[in-house]
Amino acid sequence: MDWAPEVMTGDGLLTNALAQYPEDVHYLDEFLALDPFSHAIEKTPYGKKATKVFRALFETRNSTYPATGFEGMAILITAMNRCHNPAESECINASLHNTVDFEGIMGRISISPNGKALRPLIINRIQGNKLEFVVKVY
Repeated sequence: MDWAPEVMTGDGLLTNALAQYPEDVHYLDEFLALDPFSHAIEKTPYGKKATKVFRALFETRNSTYPATGFEGMAILITAMNRCHNPAESECINASLHNTVDFEGIMGRISISPNGKALRPLIINRIQGNKLEFVVKVY
């Protein structure tokens, strides 16, 4: 791709800038931002359902944080449901660390035995207070 980005940031930069400094967001134009989501990629069936529920409940659209929360809660509930006693923390922890191919909003998520989530990441470009899709990385 012949990339030479001068600035790459993590998710949340645009959300925080919009919340705290909306008049200065134009300074972020062309920044590249790692994110677990993009509006330009087709959602999974779970992602479509989660988006529909969110939009029915909330008006805000300027953050990917709620999507991360939806996925996290769904993964936790699934892990708890795999336990004989869903309130047993050791079982929940072991179940979380054995999550394989969970259907998230944009694709499959696995959690390794060391607790790290394995999922595709999206690189977006900040442009005019929006995130524009660049590439999905596995």
